[in-house]
Amino acid sequence: MFYSIMSRSFLIFIIVLAFCSAMNPAQAQSASELYDQANELYDEGRYKEAEKLFLKVLELFENQYGREHKETLRPINRLGRTYSQLRENEKALHYLQEAFGIAQKLYGSESAEAAYRLIDIGHVYSQLYEPDKANKTYNQALKLFKKLFGKVSSKTANVLMNIGSAYQKKGDYLDAERYYLRAFEIFSKVSEPGSEDFNRIYSNMGYIYRKKGDLEKALDFGQKALEIKLKNYEPTHPSVGKYYRNIGRVYEEMNRMEEALPYMQKALEISESSLGNDHPHTAGAYGEVAHIHAAMRQYDTALRIYQRSIQLLENTLPADHPYVVAGYFNIATVYNELGLLKKALEYYHVALQKLLSRTFRPGNLVAQAYRDLASVHFRINEFDSALIYCQRGLEAIATNFVFQDGEYFANPSIAEVQAQIEFLGILGLKAELLEELYNLKSSEITNLEEALNTTLLAVQLIEDMRLGYQSESSRQYLSSGTSGIFKTGVRVAMQLYQETGNKKYLWQAFGLSEKSKAIILWRSMNESSAIGAAGLPESEREAIANLEQRFAILEEEVAQFDEGVENDINSAVRSELFNVKLEYDKLIKSLEKTYPDFYELRYAPPVVTQENLIRKINGSQLAVLSYFYDDTAMYIFLFDKDGLKGYAQPLISNFTNTITSIREFDLSDLLGMNSGADRLAYLQQLNDLYMLLVEPVRNRLAEQSNLLIIPHGILNYLPFEMLIERVDGSDFRQQPYLIHDFTIQYAWSAALWAKEIQPATASRLSFAGFAPSFAFSESEPGSENTYRSTLANLTFSSQEIKDAQKMLGGKVFIDEVATKSSFRLYAPASRVLHLATHAIVNNEKYLKSGLSFAVENGSEKDDFLYAYEIYNLKLSAEMAVMSACNTGFGKIAEGEGVMSLGRAFFYAGCKSIIMSQWLANDRTTYELMDNFYQKIVEGQTKDQALRNAKIEHLTNADALTAHPYFWAGMIAVGDMRPLTQEQTIYKWIWIFAALVLGGLMILVFKRRF
Repeated sequence: MFYSIMSRSFLIFIIVLAFCSAMNPAQAQSASELYDQANELYDEGRYKEAEKLFLKVLELFENQYGREHKETLRPINRLGRTYSQLRENEKALHYLQEAFGIAQKLYGSESAEAAYRLIDIGHVYSQLYEPDKANKTYNQALKLFKKLFGKVSSKTANVLMNIGSAYQKKGDYLDAERYYLRAFEIFSKVSEPGSEDFNRIYSNMGYIYRKKGDLEKALDFGQKALEIKLKNYEPTHPSVGKYYRNIGRVYEEMNRMEEALPYMQKALEISESSLGNDHPHTAGAYGEVAHIHAAMRQYDTALRIYQRSIQLLENTLPADHPYVVAGYFNIATVYNELGLLKKALEYYHVALQKLLSRTFRPGNLVAQAYRDLASVHFRINEFDSALIYCQRGLEAIATNFVFQDGEYFANPSIAEVQAQIEFLGILGLKAELLEELYNLKSSEITNLEEALNTTLLAVQLIEDMRLGYQSESSRQYLSSGTSGIFKTGVRVAMQLYQETGNKKYLWQAFGLSEKSKAIILWRSMNESSAIGAAGLPESEREAIANLEQRFAILEEEVAQFDEGVENDINSAVRSELFNVKLEYDKLIKSLEKTYPDFYELRYAPPVVTQENLIRKINGSQLAVLSYFYDDTAMYIFLFDKDGLKGYAQPLISNFTNTITSIREFDLSDLLGMNSGADRLAYLQQLNDLYMLLVEPVRNRLAEQSNLLIIPHGILNYLPFEMLIERVDGSDFRQQPYLIHDFTIQYAWSAALWAKEIQPATASRLSFAGFAPSFAFSESEPGSENTYRSTLANLTFSSQEIKDAQKMLGGKVFIDEVATKSSFRLYAPASRVLHLATHAIVNNEKYLKSGLSFAVENGSEKDDFLYAYEIYNLKLSAEMAVMSACNTGFGKIAEGEGVMSLGRAFFYAGCKSIIMSQWLANDRTTYELMDNFYQKIVEGQTKDQALRNAKIEHLTNADALTAHPYFWAGMIAVGDMRPLTQEQTIYKWIWIFAALVLGGLMILVFKRRF
């Protein structure tokens, strides 16, 4: 024993002697330098190397100063933060909690040093997916930060942002956004625009907007966050990878996989090089790359990468960590897509059990697990089980909703749920399940009205979500993703109407169909009209106008940048556009609070009631025919003076292909019709569509002479005038076309048609016509290999607008003077616009569609008017006539309609549009338009004038030009009233005035002599 005690004493003496000799002043300075080196490594993201140095420094400082000393506190704290970055969370908590205790003893429990340690501990709890513990810690820190630094300081704002992040992990996105906005408001007052404060808050806000489905805003914030991040960090720093992943996720949800993949691959490259393969960030990056491959249906590649991702995650995180769970989800989803449902269920159940084993269960993830399980059980016809899983999912995300056995129809209120996307997904699936169970009659759970109620709740949620979306593209992504809910609703409501005869269900079906049409256009136009109608002061209206003008100019500049090319100029413009958007949103939100009428008018929903439809019809012989279809049925809603009727018809086979082939029919197809059989086949298609779309309501139209057609989906491509009641031989001149029986007009939705149209503002110019030339000489520089050289010259276009001018007055711009700049100058002041030119349709990026004008300044960049430019114009024309090809054609946006150039002109302020559905024949178009304007001058309504011009063509047509290709493509949309008296007798007023003036001059002359 004595020997042992002596040995220990000797060892301590040797250690102390070694310590004293090791830590002379010069060596103490060396230890401090070592600490600084470790800090540099930490700041560079080289955490493994930093860890080794911090451990060495800790040993030296502890030997020199003891454990509870301010110098030793520094490496203890830094080790905690280093392990946090390495995601070695248990070690991180150990060191950080020790650092907190030491800081309290040395500096006091209300010191800044103690407060900072609380923030670090909160970060670790957040990484462990324990947001309640994180928030408890953050709120302790928040009290201290407010007391130490004030309520308006960047330090306090960062704590608010951390609290928002914890709510984000809980799936409480509304609370998260609330805290983020509070933090952002403070940063805007006290932080430099290019500081880390802003890259963090922008990144977090981008995440929230993505989870809420506001994808355009999410992309804006994600890109801005990355831009600032790269100014403060090296591009290979491990924290940069997160910012690339955030942007990639947004592109993925936009279904722009080709753009998403490079961002995900970049994030993976950064993580692998800076953190290695034994880090959760690297594993997560593998999972993101796999997710893109799965979305691109590259399932083998996706499964291989997912498996690697899960292996890495399980090596670095607890088995029940939500990141690990997400890996199992992803693999299950791939098996689900492949139809390997047994395998999918296996992985879904593993994921769910891991989540349920946790102390804290993220409600949004639990709800997703239940929804996915419900989806698979639906596919294998286990409907009761699927419905139970839906109810469990609702229970997981609703604050006060508890699922009791047998309560299959109950739903939480919208106010109880923050995870809106997950809520919407479950409601949509549940409605389909209830419908299926009712129709099978094989379950006790049969209540079709509850299926409708669930759909109506989902639709209300969609409408609430739309209110928060400012950009058109984000609204479009929401509409595209929720179109199935409207289809379920219309189908169920129509079935209830057919079974009960209760008109309430018919109106609900009609209302749901209308809520899926042109809602974005309605909202955009409402926003514009609200500014003028809400009584805002002139200063506020001017502020809005100035911001909108800046917004439009910058958007046009950004749209002209070459894709994939980024430079300082592009970056500066994008940055300015981002700031203008922020400024605009801030102003609008402020005005909405200050002026309640502005808010009410701006967000007024589309209303389609019997009263406003009857008022619009106003005793005329007009019937409204509104169409809606799903995968199996066509629904027809007929409204006339007797009220609303509804019909359901099975879809014809090859419905979509039939309309596509009719729309894409061109002159070469016509010339290739060498036999009567070819012509009969074409005419039979027109009759098949007639039998589907018109025959079910034909008897109800006996007293009507006018039809308003409100199409849905691909029906937007079909001119109904060309449909035939029967096939009368193979001569196109003899067919009983619908145009012989009715004057037909079109509308994007019943709500837009019924909306009171503001009268056109007084215009300085009665008519403005534009007809550029597309004739090129072989010697003309640059005429080869350009898009203009592929465009046929329009021989009759100049005569077309000259003839119109003779009837209406005004100005014409022909050949080289028909420039984009002249259009921009004269179009806003014109009552009638006529464009006889070529239209180019970009189906992938509809805002890049446009109209071709004459080249000016020697550059073809100046000759094209893009759709995005048209949207930003302020027009007030009573009528825009676009005899260019395809001006009514464009990409069909699910839940919105055709994104055509005609739509762009309507949005810009034109009250009515005459547009073409396909390639226009130059000569025939000229003749039609000449006849059309003659009838307009006579005072006919626009749809009557167009119909009579077409009938006149058919009367005089030969066997070739009687084909609908030549005459049916031009259609009329919008306000069909005759042009104002001022407009139609414009030239006669001037003639009369000239005669009167001449007479007066003669009288004066005679009196003088």
